[in-house]
Amino acid sequence: LKVTRDRFAAVAAGLAFAFSGEFWEQSVIAEVYTLNAFFIVSCCLLLLLWYEARSQRYLIAFAFVYALSLSNHNTMNLLGPLLLTFVFVVDQRPWQRWRLYATCLVVSLLPLSIYAYLPIRSLANPPVDWGNPETAQNFWEVVTRQQYAFGFTKNPRTLERFIVQTWEFSKLYAKEFTPWLCLLPLAGIWPLWRRNAFTCVALVVFYLYVVFGFIMLLNFDIDKESLWLNNVFWIPAYMMAAIFLGAGISWFTDMRLSRPVTIGLSAVAATIFALLPLASNYHKNDKSSYYFAHDFGMNVLNTLAPNAIYIPDADHATFPAIYLQAIEGVRQDVTIGNKYGYPEESLYAEMPAETRASFRKIPTDEDEAVIESWIIENSGRPVYFSRKKPVASSTNKRLVPQGLLYAVESGNTDEPKVDWWEKYNWHTLDEADTRGDLTAEFVLADYWFAQGRDHLLAGEKEKALEALNRSLAI
Repeated sequence: LKVTRDRFAAVAAGLAFAFSGEFWEQSVIAEVYTLNAFFIVSCCLLLLLWYEARSQRYLIAFAFVYALSLSNHNTMNLLGPLLLTFVFVVDQRPWQRWRLYATCLVVSLLPLSIYAYLPIRSLANPPVDWGNPETAQNFWEVVTRQQYAFGFTKNPRTLERFIVQTWEFSKLYAKEFTPWLCLLPLAGIWPLWRRNAFTCVALVVFYLYVVFGFIMLLNFDIDKESLWLNNVFWIPAYMMAAIFLGAGISWFTDMRLSRPVTIGLSAVAATIFALLPLASNYHKNDKSSYYFAHDFGMNVLNTLAPNAIYIPDADHATFPAIYLQAIEGVRQDVTIGNKYGYPEESLYAEMPAETRASFRKIPTDEDEAVIESWIIENSGRPVYFSRKKPVASSTNKRLVPQGLLYAVESGNTDEPKVDWWEKYNWHTLDEADTRGDLTAEFVLADYWFAQGRDHLLAGEKEKALEALNRSLAI
């Protein structure tokens, strides 16, 4: 509304963005990205208000909101230089207003104090204590997301790879508002340019900066999981696209048609811009009958022997179990031995100090193998894994299939002792009910793989191939 002065354009942009695929998907789960979108659009609005009115209060408010946004998600670190560039393009003599910028700096420190909550909450030993930020080093590593630093350096950066990544992004973008609307934001550039060229350029630059900035920073792999996980980082770009999409309605105003005709065409266009993504994305984002994570977590926990240690190796194998245990009180006797992508230190606290000293802060795969073998040998408790892996043992212990899991047992038999498939409860095992949700697809793929494995062990080759092919297809 601020950049177009057109209520139909504003309604169309707001609803198109609300019903866009990725933003809607993130709106119905407990995640950070919709709040992040609110902070981003708030920062942009405050800067535009300051640009038009040059009122100091808008810039001070921007400093506060931007600093507050840093406590929500680190995407704001990438956007910081862009937003700061906007400020100094508008105000090309900032030294003449140094008191204003000093005030902004002081104001920005207040919301950053939210970070002080991390060690306070960590001291209470909550069910999820990511990075245990009770020491200065741990605190800094959590705030700077050191656990994820490998993702920025693990792949080479080449022009060919960048081109392929850009093409993959374009396919993701085309699905956000439906392929029928994906190019219409281009129609909004001209009306915005005519109204205010500077604002138009700023929004276009913002879109391009987010798109190509995150492509280069994330340097993601071209596979289904990587694309699904990284699509959230382009929500700010989809927001800008929605603004241009709505602004396209202003074309009708430029045609100098009669007011009733202009209003009628604008209303129809706004309705189409809202209804197309609504109709296209509703089924996917309707989670009212979504039980894949719940059922998987319940079945996994019910597979475990009393007082067991459960060592999962993926998000879908980990977080449902954490939720069910911490919130619904299911299987309090179980210890989840890998909540954050590496083994829980408390499980090998009695390991010889010289051995522990050889491990990295975040253990490597080789470190994890040593740790897990030590836990098996010394915990005195039943141990289960969500994935089969080699186990170094001096007591002839090995992983044996137990339904969805693998149990550490002695002996040489691989045959399952219990028909877990009769004991498990599922609301649905229909692939159509996954609705494109990657977690649900992982759950179903694991289910059919485990079924195929058991059929294979039982000598039922045809049933095994059928189940394994279903797993691969999913």
